[in-house]
Amino acid sequence: MSEQMSLLEFLKERSGVRLSKLEAYLDLVDKASVQYIPKDLCRQEFTLSDGQFVITITELAECWHWHRATVRIFIEQLEKMGQIAVTRLTKSQIVTIPLLVETPATSPIDIAMDEFRHKMRTALDGWRNGRLSASACASECESLYEQATEDIAAILDNIDNDNTPGKVPCGGSIPESVERALCMTALSAVIEATFHQVLGHDTEQRQATSLLPFFYKDLGGDWLSFIEAAKAISELTLDGTSPALQQESAAVKSQFQSLCRPFLAVIANWEAPVLSKESSNL
Repeated sequence: MSEQMSLLEFLKERSGVRLSKLEAYLDLVDKASVQYIPKDLCRQEFTLSDGQFVITITELAECWHWHRATVRIFIEQLEKMGQIAVTRLTKSQIVTIPLLVETPATSPIDIAMDEFRHKMRTALDGWRNGRLSASACASECESLYEQATEDIAAILDNIDNDNTPGKVPCGGSIPESVERALCMTALSAVIEATFHQVLGHDTEQRQATSLLPFFYKDLGGDWLSFIEAAKAISELTLDGTSPALQQESAAVKSQFQSLCRPFLAVIANWEAPVLSKESSNL
């Protein structure tokens, strides 16, 4: 970002008193870098984060030698382009420049966890697609878990030794909280894969024969009714019962019970590229 700003500073040209659009944008960046608040506004009224500052249209118009309407249009255009975000207050506006917002650095442990999660999902996809047997997949998952434990132990050991590389961690042990997080990452990947594997084969058919007619015919395409029905199906799926169905007839309860599996099938396949599939069939 600093290199980009240096280039923009080099390229800008002053031509008279009136600021160009580039100069006006750079002025906004300068204000964001110091969390600028106009002098006539009370600083105690604002709590600003990185990349944020306060402006008034009147002050910018005077500073840039622009008409107020031109300033307002310029701010709105930058907002539509995603270059700034604006919170409009009674007498002022809080502007955020996303490029200046600091993002928290990702820790080496988090990176290792993400890599382990990706490798686990890849191995489990092999089982789901029939390339690996259950026993082969289990062996692969166990190997990945052991390797991830060693990798994280090495990371922690390097941190404890002032980032000195090449030291072997004592026994490859990791703190209980980290081991618990690693184990939950592995278990979550297995649960996700088995959930998709069990429910993924009949999703389209069950949607066509159950959920769509239920939404269009039984509920008349009413979204509020579907939201309330989905809540009842969720409760029925998780708890075996739903307070919303207690006063309903046996036929209604049976209908909602029959919707539980297609309901879960949709959840299991919510990432499926439905539109792409339909387009390929046209």
